[in-house]
Amino acid sequence: MEGTVDPMTSVLTRLIQWFRRISLARALRSTALDMAVTREHLSMAEADLEVGLPPEIHWDIQRDVVELRARLAALVARADYIRSCQASLP
Repeated sequence: MEGTVDPMTSVLTRLIQWFRRISLARALRSTALDMAVTREHLSMAEADLEVGLPPEIHWDIQRDVVELRARLAALVARADYIRSCQASLP
C-alpha cells in the first residue's frame, strides 16, 4: 500500500509538531522575559553612568554596560532564531 500514511505515524507526527510549537513558544517567552530584565538593568547602569562617580566605579559600570549590551544583542538574535524556527513549522 504505497502512498498511504500509517495512522499512528500521522498521530505521532502531529504530536511531535505540537510539542515543538509549545517548546518554541516557551523559549520565546523566556527569552522575552530575559530581554526585559536585561533592558531594565541596562537602563539603570546607563543612568548610573550619568551620575558623577569615582573613576574606579565608573569603569566597572562601563564594563557592565558593555556586557549588558552584548547580552541584549545575543537575546535579540536568539528571539529571531526562535521566530524563524516557529515560521518553518508546518
